[in-house]
Amino acid sequence: MRILAIDPGTARCGLAVSDPLGIIATPLEFLSVGDGADLAERLAAKAGELEAGTILVGHPLSMDGSSGPRARACAELADRIRGFTDAEVMLVDERLSTVEASNRLHEAGHTTRGQKGRIDSAAAAVLLQWWLDSRSAS
Repeated sequence: MRILAIDPGTARCGLAVSDPLGIIATPLEFLSVGDGADLAERLAAKAGELEAGTILVGHPLSMDGSSGPRARACAELADRIRGFTDAEVMLVDERLSTVEASNRLHEAGHTTRGQKGRIDSAAAAVLLQWWLDSRSAS
């Protein structure tokens, strides 16, 4: 079963998907948010297209673990996605995933200037790989 990870943003949602065995995360193209009216439906459709049985939605908690406006907006997005899919939808702490993604891209020789979509999807892949690794460790 594949897992879709979403790094939600105000302009773009970074996307990543697992392999069918749930071992490796691969970044996908980002999805433009637009006005956001049909975002949950488009994300659920993408999960269906990928045959993902689980959807992870990045939950940008503050460093102290509190929930600010972005975290609440992501929780609302997860609730809306649930209305369009039978897949399990889970919020996953995404603190520092974008920093990790930026560092990995830099180490691989990629500049981040003008490549925000690449960073968003790389952050979704980091989030997904963290989640996959935590499951295999337990």
